[in-house]
This record gives sequence, C-alpha cells and structure tokens, in this order.
Amino acid sequence: MFSCKERPTEEAVRERVDSFAVHYYNWQYQQCVPHVTDASLKFLKLLATNVTQTDVDLLRAKEADARVEIADLRLIDDTLAFAAVEVNDVFAADTIGCGAKLFGKGTAEIRLVKKGERWLVDFSDGPIRTAYQQQSVSPNPAQSQD
Repeated sequence: MFSCKERPTEEAVRERVDSFAVHYYNWQYQQCVPHVTDASLKFLKLLATNVTQTDVDLLRAKEADARVEIADLRLIDDTLAFAAVEVNDVFAADTIGCGAKLFGKGTAEIRLVKKGERWLVDFSDGPIRTAYQQQSVSPNPAQSQD
C-alpha cells in the first residue's frame, strides 16, 4: 500500500491562492505574510502603509467581504504556476492620496513559485495588478434626448 503524504500539486496551489487572495483583497495584509515569498513582503508593506483611516472606515462599514474565485489555474512546471482570479465587491485604491473605490468585479493573475516544499505567491516585481470593471452609470434620460 502506498500512503499519500503529499497533496496533489494543483490542490496545494489552489489552497495557497485562495488563502492569500481572500486576505489580500480584503486588505488583511498581515494575514498574507505566510503565503508570499520574502521578496514580495516589501510590496505588502507598501500597500499597508498607504491605508488611511478613511479606507479602514469604508472597509468596516462594508456589509460583506470581497469574494474571490479561482477562474483558471496553469501549472507551468514543478516550480511555477499562474492562477487567474475573479474578485467581486472589492475596494481598491487606484491613486495615492485618493480614497478607495468600490468595484463590482475585477480580474487578476497571481504568480506562484515553489520554494522548498511550499507553494508561495510571488509578486516580487511589483504589486498585483488587478483590472477592475467600472461600475455602470445609468445615463440621464434628459441628457440623451436630441
């Protein structure tokens, strides 16, 4: 009989992405630390130092946390993977000095590398870029008449 000491790679990567992304997109940067490479820590610190009291108040007033779903997972080789994630109902700060904005939906690609026996999120080249869909604005019917 063989025993399964090691979880399948895909399962381990999915678990890491989910654990990281839920904290990351809910601005819980301290909880992200165990899930990232050492080289990524500087960007977590940068993000954390730019959180304002206004941002904290917005996050606390929000009824539900941001939701994260793994849309796609690509295992490149034994040490590199990419996960496409979709986030919903997420606050994002897109400009320094301006408050966070609520976005209904966004997408991002998260890179993972295997260090020793652990898969870790790696964004050592810069913060994770997330493409957010702008909230749809209902046109003013009075303005659209010709």
